[in-house]
Amino acid sequence: MSEELTQKHLTKNGRKVGPYEFYNIGSTTLNQLKKYKIVPDKSYGKYGSRKPDALLIDRRDQDNVKVMVVVEGKSQLEFEPNVGKEEAVEQCNDLAQELNAPVGIATDGASFIWFNPKQENKEHEYQDKTTGKIRSYALIKDIGGGDFTKEFVINQQVDETDNMKLSPKTRLGLKWLALVVRSISVTNSQITEDVVIDPTALAEQIWQDVWSVSGATPEKCLYTFVELFIFKYLSDLGILTEDDKGNKVNFRDIFQLPPDKAFKNYSYTVRPHLRLMFPADEEDGTTIINGTVLNPDVPEHSQVFYKILKKFDRFGEMKNIDPQFKSRVFEAFMKESISKKNWGQVFTPRNIIGAMIEMSDIDQLEEGSQIADPACGVGGFVLEPMKVREDGVNFYYRIDGEDIIPRFNFFGFDKGFEKEEQLTIILAKANMLIFLSGLLRENPTLTKKFSALFNRTFKLLSKTILGTLSRLEEDQYDLILTNPPYVTSGSSNYKDAIKNDAALSKFYKINATGVEGLFLEWIIRSLKPSRKAFVIIPDGILNRLNDNKLRAFIKEQCLIDGIISLPVNAFYTSQKKTYILAITKKHGKSEEERKGYKQKEPVFTYLVSNIGETLDVNRFVISDNDLLEMVSLFNQFKGAKGTFQSSSKRCKIQPIEMFDPDDHWIVDRWWSKEERVALGVESESIVEAFDDFKERVKGVTKEMQGLLDVTVSIPSKGKSIAVGEIFDLKQKTNHSKFTKAFVNKHKGNIPVYSASKSEDEPSYGYLEDNLPGIRYFNDILTWNIDGSVGKAIYRQGRFTLSEKVIPLILKPHWVGILDNKYLKYALEKKAIEYGFTFSNKAGKTRIKDIEITIPLDDKGNLDFKKQQEIASEYERLEHTRKQLRDKIETMFSVEIDFQQMIDK
Repeated sequence: MSEELTQKHLTKNGRKVGPYEFYNIGSTTLNQLKKYKIVPDKSYGKYGSRKPDALLIDRRDQDNVKVMVVVEGKSQLEFEPNVGKEEAVEQCNDLAQELNAPVGIATDGASFIWFNPKQENKEHEYQDKTTGKIRSYALIKDIGGGDFTKEFVINQQVDETDNMKLSPKTRLGLKWLALVVRSISVTNSQITEDVVIDPTALAEQIWQDVWSVSGATPEKCLYTFVELFIFKYLSDLGILTEDDKGNKVNFRDIFQLPPDKAFKNYSYTVRPHLRLMFPADEEDGTTIINGTVLNPDVPEHSQVFYKILKKFDRFGEMKNIDPQFKSRVFEAFMKESISKKNWGQVFTPRNIIGAMIEMSDIDQLEEGSQIADPACGVGGFVLEPMKVREDGVNFYYRIDGEDIIPRFNFFGFDKGFEKEEQLTIILAKANMLIFLSGLLRENPTLTKKFSALFNRTFKLLSKTILGTLSRLEEDQYDLILTNPPYVTSGSSNYKDAIKNDAALSKFYKINATGVEGLFLEWIIRSLKPSRKAFVIIPDGILNRLNDNKLRAFIKEQCLIDGIISLPVNAFYTSQKKTYILAITKKHGKSEEERKGYKQKEPVFTYLVSNIGETLDVNRFVISDNDLLEMVSLFNQFKGAKGTFQSSSKRCKIQPIEMFDPDDHWIVDRWWSKEERVALGVESESIVEAFDDFKERVKGVTKEMQGLLDVTVSIPSKGKSIAVGEIFDLKQKTNHSKFTKAFVNKHKGNIPVYSASKSEDEPSYGYLEDNLPGIRYFNDILTWNIDGSVGKAIYRQGRFTLSEKVIPLILKPHWVGILDNKYLKYALEKKAIEYGFTFSNKAGKTRIKDIEITIPLDDKGNLDFKKQQEIASEYERLEHTRKQLRDKIETMFSVEIDFQQMIDK
């Protein structure tokens, strides 16, 4: 028996530290530790009497105990000379290798040496004093190449009942450990930086492949992509390896099979195993694995399946996925669907979701609080708060043995769409898997528990047309964040269903216009007294005369904290003018009691023009984001409503008297037109005669028709040549010290271009010519690897470039044979196909093997003239589109001179 384990109460388990147990020992042998199942059950030979100083153990699976870290502790005096440090690391390494631990740490309590026991390294080779065998190890290096020396301290006073209350140093130590374990292997001891990638473009390619052989709707094609994405994602995380029968089920194993065997193996082995790992919800039948339209018994489908696997393989690892891609990919598929015109749902941009969460003070809620989104869609409002904090700890979930313990209870409800009603909930669950991938990667045996969590969080409510509105949950939730559907046509069906049910009729008393009005009533009634809701609403609720009862209900039952005006086109699928309504349900047990309390505090109002992304179909990231200032001012306002003042011209604090239910609450109108124009909320109007306006419309219509007649595309047949063969990719651009400050210091007349999408504007300014050490170029193609990623620009004249732009200089033998402008458009098309974006950058190594198709003439030679013709047509098309966009924008700012019509 070990006296030390008994004295320290460690015989049953160690100190709980996140998912692990910590043993700070030093007087207990490996053989004694083995008896208590603290270390793996194996023969340790001569090492059986060795006494480790400290161990961090994963004991959740008693039949498969894993030692995560071996710690060797020395005094500062022993650790001071280099030989002392080397001896400490060697002693630690001996034990780490015997215990098969991935990480070893030698420390004197002030400095820390992290090393990889599993990588052989001649530089750190030595003879084991216990056995005489030759051992080695590799020092772990940080991203920059220096020694990884982060502090690893386990506080002995941890709260055993709540691992989220670990000391800051302990949390950081676990963060560093997770980073190290994620990065190192038997061949690598350097920390690797997680690169966030976005597979949206890959999804669009795969949709085309699936549709080409199945003819299925975009919604069903999306099912297929989501399922195969999960297959690749779980494989890359190392979670998907073998099934319970020992069959190989990893992506790599399936990909190595012939196409026909690959698809059948996936369908009859991998897919059933995935459904066992992530069981469906017993109530609504949804899970993250819900269907593919391809049939393994159809040869053409097997070929397409394998083609899809190739594209996933070429895309690379998917360990660190941009969570927002789930919303983006959903929108991309739905663009192809004629059913979108029937939707009442829009997809909320992540910046708006983030702003509303920051306004909500969600982290200040008590543990066990209930948080809901009654129209969750793909789950943004529920999932966005779950980002891992900077200290590496998941604030919202912790692992206790084999249980996942939530800090709050999140709920997302959706009734789905008419045709593919399960789709949004499946995506929400898959998205939740991505958000919690860190926990899942550290706890791969708990997939069923994670599946139960997904099923508990997101519910499909499709048994009635009312969906969430059929759940009568008065005073239930501590926080509601949502963007409910905006539907007025067809809402009579909802009201008929309510009228025919006594309980529903008693719950819904306001008879609001549209489904959004019903949702707002549900939100207010379902919110606990003194709790908050942040709801995106259309202008109709604030403006419609027959919604005055709804506005009165809001004011009677709630404190109006703020109304924030969002720009038109803030949401991809809707041109509705929308607002964020921030309310707090009044304190009081009954409606009459709450009605009796009159609000005295003023209301925060704000006009947002920019949300950090363009308001067109492309949704490019931009620096202008009024939401940042809005959130900051709103949070200041909350703490001092009576005295708060702001110098921002976008912000006005309005007295509660302005909010008369019988009048409109369109806060924009409380700014003058001149103020709105100055803020970019409203453009300057052009006043013209009606006849002139008709001519303007005719001109735009004619140009639009002209665009429909254009048939220009990069040919699919011809000679394919790799980018690395076409351009001299060894050419270098300027170094990182080539900054705007450097350019300003050496002003001249040579334009300096950065990774902007602008072809004409030298965003770095103008530089002197012939400066030493600076590279200059003439008449070449350039390629953006940052900023406007994947943009190719043919620049004429003399110029120079920032480090974020690659010069693409034709190799001499291609001059006069390949046209630079043609190559520009061909490259940009490839950038879309390969999904190159700001988070999936395209440097030289990423593009060198991409093949460009060059048209051939009748004799089979490269056709230079045809290249020029295609490039010219593309150039004309781009010019026409730009002109048309400008004209349409102008047309919407025109005001018709009705007085002129009267006079006429």
